[in-house]
This record gives sequence, structure tokens and C-alpha cells, in this order.
Amino acid sequence: MHPRIIHIGLGKVASSTLQETLFPILAINSPNREYIGPQSEERIRYIKLFLEKKLEIKQQIHLQEWLENSKYILSYEGLLSWNPEFWGSSIQRLRELVGSDVQIILFLREPVSYLRSVYQQSLAIGVNKSPAEYFYTQSNPSLEPLKYHNIAFNLHQFNYLGLINMLETNFSDVKVFPISSLGNIKTVLSRLGVEDKLLEKKVETKLKMKHYNISYNNRSMLILIIFNKLIKVLGFPDYETNIELHHLKFKQLNISQKFRVISFRIYKKLRILDRFLKWYSRKSSGPKYKLPGTIYLNIPAVLSSEKFFNEIKKDNK
Repeated sequence: MHPRIIHIGLGKVASSTLQETLFPILAINSPNREYIGPQSEERIRYIKLFLEKKLEIKQQIHLQEWLENSKYILSYEGLLSWNPEFWGSSIQRLRELVGSDVQIILFLREPVSYLRSVYQQSLAIGVNKSPAEYFYTQSNPSLEPLKYHNIAFNLHQFNYLGLINMLETNFSDVKVFPISSLGNIKTVLSRLGVEDKLLEKKVETKLKMKHYNISYNNRSMLILIIFNKLIKVLGFPDYETNIELHHLKFKQLNISQKFRVISFRIYKKLRILDRFLKWYSRKSSGPKYKLPGTIYLNIPAVLSSEKFFNEIKKDNK
């Protein structure tokens, strides 16, 4: 097994499942290897500051030296931009952080299902955009590449094969898995250089206990869209506005801004609506939400990603 393993996503492709099952078990069973995941708040905070070019030089050097000389499994979706337009710049920034001698792990899902899921996620975090506003097909100069937030998605640059080529150009070892490969964990472990039946059994047992995130159905999406519109009418900041306010010092905000920011953070922390809608989608019999076909049909990058995904599914059987 490679001494330095980095899982970069994709976001909405079983990341939470992997972070609660495969990665911690692999780390525990590998001597002197640290697992850096969602619970490693301090390390993730420094990594995030580095990606956003906000880390002081001394701290930056210390972080880079540690990452280049330690054994670990790092799993953080923020290492790769949610927007394909900035995949290249985020990969370059990751190489500056960890060097090229690492093993990159990338999980993919069927493209149309993935597009639906990232749009659903954008609504869940408070981005008030219709599919036609969220998905775009020409480079957007108003977007900043170092903002790794799920606020917009360039469909013309959404290309699985192109993403993997960029990764293989920058890193020595790249492993790509379809999400379906979690049903055959032995193959996943084998490709990672692990041949251990006891460990395989541990991961399989943990996977069976894990409840996967469920997609919203049509009614749940309608409730979420109405809620987001209501939030906007009431004057609460949406996700993008909160990003801007977050970069200001709290003392710089007026009373109204402080109240809105605190209220939004409490809502985001509790995630009450998200939990209710997933429960409702699980209990009700309505169909899953589907993006309008005009959003992605006949776009070459999406179609080529579909073809490539089907090929890697065959390779991982």
C-alpha cells in the first residue's frame, strides 16, 4: 500500500461512506499511518487555508514538509473543485501542497445521476439557482477558481477522461473506481495493494451497517426550492452571500448581518430540513427528481463521460 494516499472525491460519490468505513479501517491496520478525514478539523483547516492561499509562509512550509514525509490516508472533497472549470487549477494547487509522489483515489458515478446530485446539493446548502442558472456552458470570468464552493457548474468542461488525464499528468499513481465497486470491496483493496481477508471482512461488515445518502424525490425538491425562495424573501443571505460575509470579521458586520449570518449557520449546522426531506423521500413512493433533459442532452463532454464511465465499470468487475 502506498505510504501517502489521497482521496479527492468526487463530491456526492460515496465520500461519507468511504470516510466512515474503508479509510479509517485501512489506516488502523497500517502501522504508523494517520487517517485525516472530516474529524481531523485542525489539519483540514490548515489544508483549506493553503488551498485558498491564506496560510502564512511558515505554516505553509511546515504543512508541506509534514505531508511530504508522513504516512497517511487523506480524504477531503475540497481538494478538487466542485466546478469542472477549475479542476485544472485545483489539481495544480494540490500538487504544490503534496508533491507528485502520492496515490490519488477517485470515485465516479454515472454522469447524469452525478449532475442531478450536485445540483440537489447546491439547493440543500442554500444556492438559489434554477438548473439553467446553475449549469453553464461558457467560461465565467466572475467566478474565482480558489472558491471551492458548489455554486455553479461548467457542463462543457465536465469530462471524466479529461479529469483523469490531468491527474495522471500531475501524480505518480492514480486509482479510479466506479461507485458500484463498493459492492466488490476485495477488488478495491487488491488495487490498493491490500491482500487481507480479515480486513476485507471488516470493511464489508461496516459497509452493510452504513446507511447511504438518499436522493430527493420530486416533492422533496419542490419543498426545498420553495423554502429557499422563502429564505430569500425574508432577507436571509443565501449561500453565496454567506461566503462573502464569512470573509469579513464578525465585528465588521452590522446587527442585521450578524443576525442573518448566525441564523444561517445554525440552520446549516442542524440541517433539519435536509434530514426531513431525505426521510420523506425514503418513506414516500414518488419518483426521484430528474434534471430537465435540455440541461445535458447532446453536450459532447457529458456524453463522452457517460461512455468512459461505462468502460471503467466493465474494467472493475
